[in-house]
Amino acid sequence: MKRTILLALSCAVSSSAYAGSGGQNGLHLNGLAPGVAAMSAMSPALESRIEVRGTALVVVLADGREVTGQALVGAQLAHRENGQVSSLRIDAVDSYPGEPGLPVYRLSVPTADGSREDICMPDIRGFRYALFQPGQWDGQGNYDPSAPGYSLTCTSGAAGKCVLWGYKPWEQTADGQPMLPYYQSCTRMVRADYCGDGRGFTRDGTRIDTFDPLGINTPETEQAMPFEAAWGPQGALCVAKPRLPQVNTLAAIAAACPAKRFVETQAQCTEARALAPGTFILNRSE
Repeated sequence: MKRTILLALSCAVSSSAYAGSGGQNGLHLNGLAPGVAAMSAMSPALESRIEVRGTALVVVLADGREVTGQALVGAQLAHRENGQVSSLRIDAVDSYPGEPGLPVYRLSVPTADGSREDICMPDIRGFRYALFQPGQWDGQGNYDPSAPGYSLTCTSGAAGKCVLWGYKPWEQTADGQPMLPYYQSCTRMVRADYCGDGRGFTRDGTRIDTFDPLGINTPETEQAMPFEAAWGPQGALCVAKPRLPQVNTLAAIAAACPAKRFVETQAQCTEARALAPGTFILNRSE
């Protein structure tokens, strides 16, 4: 399923149409399928471009002026899916609570009765926020921030959760290393994408405890859950137990990606051993 998003800014910018590509979304990743960038302008004088910096949407006008933040409230996104066009509207631009440098957006669509509804499901704190990301996701759950266009994700999806948990892919670690592999590993972990091919082996509402070698997140000391797996950008590095053992056995998961050798390495998959070079994220689960 493809969605092409054309951003028509009718506020203080101009009546030109700006476009970017929407990112992979799905129930557990982002919420919107990839789209193809397209741009049109009413006249050469109004030509502009869209940039995404971190999660901030920025419209750069031909004369170099930039429109961002609150100036985008009321902007319309012409949302095309399967030949049908609907209107997404930027209803609010905020900073996520507790994250003053993280711009987030309330986006809505019209309903049959003339009202509007948010495009995002509530996150764990009840917020229905969307955020923009540079680049795109592919069908295997790989994120390429340098790809043309931009992606939309919700804070309730895996891609949004991992940003909120501190793995901002545009930043660097304290020792100057890219944060991107931690972010990509986190999205694999949230979705229990053991094989690293975009297939998730979890369900919404499953409790997990996430931590990492950097100490951005640390494991819970009270009511600790069993260790599940160690993660890298291409999926699980080892699996001590499946996320939902009553639904997915380790043997079944291993059969889905036999090259990973999850069954053979299960006995050696402990937290102590998993804290090795190449491990970016670890987790426990109920």
